[in-house]
Amino acid sequence: MTDSLSTRLAALGITIVLGLALYLALTRTRAGTAIRAVAVDPFAAQLVAINVPQASALTFALGGALVASAGVLVSTFLTFSASSGVVFTMKALI
Repeated sequence: MTDSLSTRLAALGITIVLGLALYLALTRTRAGTAIRAVAVDPFAAQLVAINVPQASALTFALGGALVASAGVLVSTFLTFSASSGVVFTMKALI
């Protein structure tokens, strides 16, 4: 097994574990239920005593943590340089 394949498989395994943990957290915990309630109807969630700004901040923090972990996992088998995003930036500006 090559080194690149083993790092890709390790990243896949970690991704599956993170996805499963997020799914279980959103479906089995009180905070996850609050996040899902705010996503469906923030006004109704507020009526049942859910702190909507706090749930929104938690969701934003979870999203940032997932993005950071995805960046770490992708960087294990792809190389990045200072000019790697120039092509995407130019396409976005055009």
